[in-house]
This record gives sequence, structure tokens and C-alpha cells, in this order.
Amino acid sequence: MKIYRVPRWKLSPVIGAVLTIGAGLACHFSDIGRPLDRLSYDLPFALRRNLTTDPVVIIYLDEAAAQSLNQPVAAPWDRQIYAQLLHRIIADHARLVCFDIVFSTPSTDAAVDEEFAAAMAKHGGVILGGEYLEREQFGTHISVIEKPTPILRKAEAGWGLLLFRPIDPDGAVRQFSLSHNGLPAISAVAAEHCGAPNLLTSNRNEPVQWLNYYGPSGEAFASVSIADALRDNGVPPSFFHDRVVFVGGRYATGSLTTTKDEFGNPYSRWGRRFSPGVDIHATGFLNLLRQEWLHRLPDAIDVTILSAIGLLFGAGLCLLRPQWALIVTIMSAVTILMAGCFIVWHQFIWFPFAIPNLIQLPLALGWSVGAQYFVEQRRRAALRRAFSYYLSPEMADRIADSNFDLRPGGSVVETTVLFTDLQNFTTLSEKLPVQDVSQILIAYFTETTKHILEKKGTIIKYIGDAVMATWNAPLEDPRHAQHAIEAAWLLAQASKQTVRGHQLRTRIGIHTGQALAGNLGSPFRFDYTVIGDTTNFASRLEGMNKYLGTQILLSDATASRLDSTLVTRSLGPFLVKGKTIPVNLHELVGPKSLVYGDGGIEPDWLRLFRLGVEAFASGNLESAADLMRQTIGCHDGGDGPAEFYLRYMTAADQKPGDGVIRMEEK
Repeated sequence: MKIYRVPRWKLSPVIGAVLTIGAGLACHFSDIGRPLDRLSYDLPFALRRNLTTDPVVIIYLDEAAAQSLNQPVAAPWDRQIYAQLLHRIIADHARLVCFDIVFSTPSTDAAVDEEFAAAMAKHGGVILGGEYLEREQFGTHISVIEKPTPILRKAEAGWGLLLFRPIDPDGAVRQFSLSHNGLPAISAVAAEHCGAPNLLTSNRNEPVQWLNYYGPSGEAFASVSIADALRDNGVPPSFFHDRVVFVGGRYATGSLTTTKDEFGNPYSRWGRRFSPGVDIHATGFLNLLRQEWLHRLPDAIDVTILSAIGLLFGAGLCLLRPQWALIVTIMSAVTILMAGCFIVWHQFIWFPFAIPNLIQLPLALGWSVGAQYFVEQRRRAALRRAFSYYLSPEMADRIADSNFDLRPGGSVVETTVLFTDLQNFTTLSEKLPVQDVSQILIAYFTETTKHILEKKGTIIKYIGDAVMATWNAPLEDPRHAQHAIEAAWLLAQASKQTVRGHQLRTRIGIHTGQALAGNLGSPFRFDYTVIGDTTNFASRLEGMNKYLGTQILLSDATASRLDSTLVTRSLGPFLVKGKTIPVNLHELVGPKSLVYGDGGIEPDWLRLFRLGVEAFASGNLESAADLMRQTIGCHDGGDGPAEFYLRYMTAADQKPGDGVIRMEEK
């Protein structure tokens, strides 16, 4: 099976490469490609198992806890609860506590704030949140920073912004800013407190980081409800030991979250739970602490990769046959997907592989198949037109569906060649007007062509009143000799009919052998033909009919391939003029059922002639002549081959003895 092909349209690989590169770069530089970017970022997480996040635990403020602790859903909770929580965490020696809650206004009871601040001071590792707000005042947009109250700021270990920027159009958080307007994010403050380097300084060139999610919301981190955290035996002993604890709301209900919203994540597009803000802050913190946030490849590298993929597949698929182009496309898409996932999982780098997989590769495949289909349809139409004059419509369709090449050239094939000629046509044409001759020829060629095409033959050319046809070229036909002889018999029967009052007896010669078949000629003018000794000998056989008194002559190579349904008689070995090796010739007698009759017995004339040829071959000319006379007597109209033998044996200049008949005329 051929995999590669030479494009018949030389520009198709160039156009394919330009289209594929252009489509990839258009997606990269325009908003069209942003959904594909997001898909490229999301998919590796969905295909990866959850990662361990042991250093972090999340305490959720949820509706069930609000009911259990008699706290409001749509208003701030009593900060005494947070003080109690801190005492519980202090007992377990938690490493750090981060509140995804903004305490920007004092409590109605100052003693509660003092108690909360005292608990914070006792722990020594509490990070609070602040909020960045944009408001319109007197027609002007102003920025407002809501910081923790002064009493709490004195006790805290630090505070940071609870802010997600940017948020993608689908509501998902895929990036997070280390700072905004010079103020650090809470995740950056927490990471530095736990020993990470000064992130604002060390990541000055990457102020916005790509989050490396550890798992779906609710599964990525160990978590507990605040109600369980406060209850005796609500969590295992030392549950918070040496861990960083994030405290925040689970759902978008009132003051349980600062943003009053949930956010999409790489898993939510597949139907998984949206993430509360505290989950995202915990993810960002752990990314910074472990130095494993994701990096987007530089623009120049993205462009180089997309261009290389466009060039490789846009041009390369045009060199493959459609089925192989499809296989290569699928395998390449899987490979690119696996490579994209691998570098996310192990190198913390992501690349928009959805652009080549969903845009460039399908476009390259579509162009390859479409261009090949367009060129192939043109080729098939040209082939069908070229062969519609030589072949039946069905055979012309088979040629059009094959890999036949119209360019000049040929190849050696085994073929059966048939030549026909009209007996006494020269004399007839001298007696009749040209118009009548033309009508007779048209009727004759129509009948001849019909029978040849019916038997899967190819009309090579009309030569005056002669027809040349072949079998097994250009299309394969395992029974080419049989089909050629069946066509010859039909032609012989058709010649018994009269055309415009004239009986046109057809003489036929058939030979099987090697020949050069193809589009032969010059680049300016060529025809499909078959040339070589096989063609010449078939023409000789047709001409020998007039000497032997036969209608259909076959070479030994052709006769040996017949099945038992047709009967031939051997005429003996002949040395044709111009040849050095004798060839056995055979006359087609007819179907066995017609020749042998119902009894299946060899007729006398056929037996007598066979015995006469054997006697001639042995040198017994007297017996041979007698047998030939008996053969002639079996027919009212005589027997051409027997009469030829009698003339040959009685000619004064013939010296038979080796059983070979030497023809001095073509």
C-alpha cells in the first residue's frame, strides 16, 4: 500500500502551509483564539490526578455552620467565634492562619475586637485580608482600599488584598496578580511569611502568575466546617499541626465571602464544582511556596511552534494519501495533546495546543483531502474523456478510478491483441459512392465496437476498414485471451448479416504476448496504444486469413488459454515471413455445443483434417492430400485450410519434409 503521493497540483503543499500557518497565527493574535487558549490551559488538569496539598487546610464558613452557630447569613459574624477558632488552632500549633474575610469596620462591642486581636497576637501568624474597591463619586471613579481595622492590624502578621485579576470571560480564575497598585495579594504575603523569597522583587517580570490547580474544588485541599473545627472531637487531634490554615466562605451568601461570588476553574467546564475564593487563595499560596505556578511560553516561541506545525502539516499532509493523512493527523493530535499535558505536569509550562489540534491540523487535513479530491476529480474527468472513445462507460469509469497516468510513456504488459479487416472492402468501395461507403463503415464499426466493449476490450484505433483492440491493457483482465476470442466469435456471427444490402465478412487475427502499452507519441500529441511484436503478429494473423480461407486465426499462445467451451483446430506450424521460429496457428471453429452437437462426438471433417495435418507433419504427403480431400468433401462450400494444404503440397517449388509451412507473403 502506497503511503506517499506526488501532488499533481504542485502549489497545493505551499497553499496548505500558508493557510495552516495563517490560521494558527490568527488564532494566536486575535480574540478568536482565546477560547482555545483557555481550553489548552484547562484540559491537562482534567486529565491529571489530584496532587497532594498536605501543608494546607481550609476552614469553611458555610450555611450549615451559620445555622449551627446561630450566626447571620447576610451579615458579618460575631468575631468572638474567630477568636475561639484561633484558640483552637493555637492549641494545635498551626503554622499560619489566613482569613479570606475583610475586617474593615470595628465590632459594635470593642471588647470582642480586643479578644480577637489578643488571640491573633498570641498565635503570631495571622494574615488578614483587605479589599480593593472601585467606586464612582461625583462622576469620578475612585479606588478605595478597605484595610483591617487598626486594632487588628497591630496584632496581625500581615495583610494582603483579596483580589482576583484578571477574571476570564467565562468567570474562571486562571491567573492571579501578586500585587495591585503596589499592595501585595494575601497569597504572596502568606508565602513570604512561610519562607518564600520576596515575591514582588523576584517575580518583577511576571507580576501575573498562572495558577497550577491541585484538584477540583472540594477535593484539592483537606477541609472542615468551622462548626466542626470549634466542636470538641470535631476534627482529629493535631489536625492543624504545622499547617497553613485558610478561613473563608464556601458559598456566595451574604458576608460568608467577600466577593459574594464563586469562580470557575479548569474543572468547572467539565461540570465540576465552582471554586470559592478561599480555595483559589490557598492554591496561589501553595504555588508560590513550592515555586510551581505555571508559565506561559513567550510569544516568540508560541509563534515559532505554530508556524512550524503549520508548515509541517499544511505541506506534509498534501504528500500523503487521504487515509494516511487522516491517520497521521489523529496520531499527531494525540501526540501534541500528550506533549501539552506532559509539560504542564512536569515542567509547569503550558502551550495553547488546542490551536494546532482543533484549527491547524483539521484545516491541513481538510485542505489536503479537498485539494486531492479536486485534482482527482479533474484527473478522472480527463481520463474518462480520454478513454470514453475506446472503452465502455463502465470500463472508462474503472480507468478514471484507477491510478492511470496520462503522461507520455508506457510499460510492458501481457496483452491479447485483436485485428479485424473487411473482406473485399476495397472492391466494394470502388463500386459505391463515398457517402454509401461512409454509412457502411459507420454501421460496421458500431457493431464491431459494441461486441468488443461487451467483452471488456479496449478499442485502440480504427485503421481504414480495420479495427485494433486489446485486452488486459490498460485494465487488468485475468481472462483476457478468453474474452478476446469470445468477442471475435460475436464479430464473426455479426458479419453474416447484411449492411445496406452488402454482407461484410470480417477476418480476425488474435495473438497474446508481451507488448509496450501506454501513452505513446510526443508531449504535443499522443495516443494510448500497444506496440511490439505481439501487435505485429496479430496483424499478420489477420492477413493470413485470406490465404488460409479462414475467418478467425489464433496464435498458439492465445489458443492455449481457452477453456473447453470453445473449439479450435490446429492448422500446424507456420513460418511467417520475417520470422525465424515456426508458430502453431489455430482456427476458431466455434462453441463446443455447436460444433460437437448433442452427442458430444468430434465431427468427421474435424477428425479428418487433424489426421491430414499429422500425415503432412510426418512427410506422408499422399495420405495427407487424401485426408484433405475427404475434409473438403464433408463441406458443401469447401474447407479453406484443407484447400490451402492441397495447393501448398502440389506447388512445384515447395519442398516439404519438416512439417513446417513457410509463408512467402505477408
